Amino acid sequence: MKVATASSSRHQDVTMKAVAVRSMLTRVAVCSPDVHQEGLRTEALAYEAILRHTVLVMATLAIYAVSAADAWCRTDTQAPPPVRPDQRPPAEPGMIPLTVAEIKRLFSAATTRTSSLEHTAHWSAWRRRHQACARWFHRRAHLATAYTQLS
Repeated sequence: MKVATASSSRHQDVTMKAVAVRSMLTRVAVCSPDVHQEGLRTEALAYEAILRHTVLVMATLAIYAVSAADAWCRTDTQAPPPVRPDQRPPAEPGMIPLTVAEIKRLFSAATTRTSSLEHTAHWSAWRRRHQACARWFHRRAHLATAYTQLS
């Protein structure tokens, strides 16, 4: 029971931090100089908007990349790679580590109300497990190709 409580509180902490970052980035996007000053042209306004959007997107991607790098060791549960081309697959292939794209999906699911968070987490786990299994078989196929070329 303590594991579920610790996991729930950790999930709440991560969600609260994510919401705080998103609100901070929203405030940055809204805070802009007075655009109704005389002499500013439409091109300059569009340039400022594009520049502001680019900065916000880059900051968000940096947050996702740091989160993925931080979670890499804790979420990498892949089975050891095959050593022979005729080796049987593992019973449990494990999961690949969280990627930037996966963290982006989970963050979006946690901060919007479009789909249930449980469904998104389940789908994420299935996808990561499937990718780990595909990676294992891909490595085994490469071993078979290498053995064929050596013979």
